[in-house]
Amino acid sequence: MTNFLWHIEEYLRVSRMLLMIMAANERNSRVIEKKEKFGPHPQQFVVLHYRRESIHQNNPMIFFLHGGGWGHGNAGMFRFIGRFFVEAGYPVVLGGYRLAPRYKFPSQLEDAYAGLKAGLQLASARGLQTDSVVLIGQSAGAQLASLMLLDCQNLERHGFRQDSFAGMGLISGVLNFSRCRTLKDQIMLQNYLGRRVPWPQADPIRFVRGDERVPVLCIHGERDLLIDKANSTTFITRLNYGEIFLAPKSYHTDLTRMFLEHLPATDVLLQWLAKLDQHQARDVSKST
Repeated sequence: MTNFLWHIEEYLRVSRMLLMIMAANERNSRVIEKKEKFGPHPQQFVVLHYRRESIHQNNPMIFFLHGGGWGHGNAGMFRFIGRFFVEAGYPVVLGGYRLAPRYKFPSQLEDAYAGLKAGLQLASARGLQTDSVVLIGQSAGAQLASLMLLDCQNLERHGFRQDSFAGMGLISGVLNFSRCRTLKDQIMLQNYLGRRVPWPQADPIRFVRGDERVPVLCIHGERDLLIDKANSTTFITRLNYGEIFLAPKSYHTDLTRMFLEHLPATDVLLQWLAKLDQHQARDVSKST
């Protein structure tokens, strides 16, 4: 009975969340937003967010990949997240990608890499520092972000190394396909992966070696009924530098609110980013 009530609460939150997002995106802001296409498809674009004073700061650049089950959304819909990070002191690139079911994996992953390159070039042209990048993804975007970092062979093929990144934040992530057991999960993965690609090639947990040196933070809702929290808990235990926060009494949709309201998960994310800043500052001082 409790689980049934949780399902009702999860889905009732969706419509309220959409209204909050629409209002946040239309709100006046001092944040500069620049759109850049990196391919011919309408979904192949990034949006850079920053303030002019960011040009004189050394905070990491954030590259954010949105959720939506790989089949919904675009970078422009998540401008409120870009504004959130800029107001916290971090310039950010929102990455877009082609959507399932028309486009199958690895189309989305290839777009993520291409979007990262385009976003960094755009940021550099604007005078922003781009030598330190934090990957952050939500839900389906967390699956893409984790593969970008952990699939070392693919990473090098696109001209990056793991030490190119200062950290990775994964929110409500699809990180362990063996924990995606519901019919809804299976249909979503089928639309994304199709029948030709062996699913292990896209399963993030299979790429964890345990010797990674990039700090990783997982945030997951304790009551998430769309993506089971075991995706994050099983994933993080295999990592060398991983930590996790299970947001109490929180659903999948609730963790979008962390970018709109001040929640415990908001504090956890910002404090983690601040620790990355301190770690980076120590590394710079040692090198000089």
